[in-house]
Amino acid sequence: MYTLPIMLLLGGCTTQAGYEGMKISAESECNKQPPGAIAECVSRLNKKTYEEYEKERASKEPVLERNSGTQSHLNSGPTSR
Repeated sequence: MYTLPIMLLLGGCTTQAGYEGMKISAESECNKQPPGAIAECVSRLNKKTYEEYEKERASKEPVLERNSGTQSHLNSGPTSR
């Protein structure tokens, strides 16, 4: 339960420390499950490294920019009130 705050303090509150802290916290929560449910819970956990996460996130950013550009174009026209 206190793993995330400790990781953030020790890691200097970096994004990577937060990411790793969340993974550790989720695994800790799985370990609190009844014995028959632990393996299933662990199997659903995020297994990506921070680097994999960042790479995936970066590859999705251009899509968001395109969508936001469309929105601003749609909202910049004359309004009829």
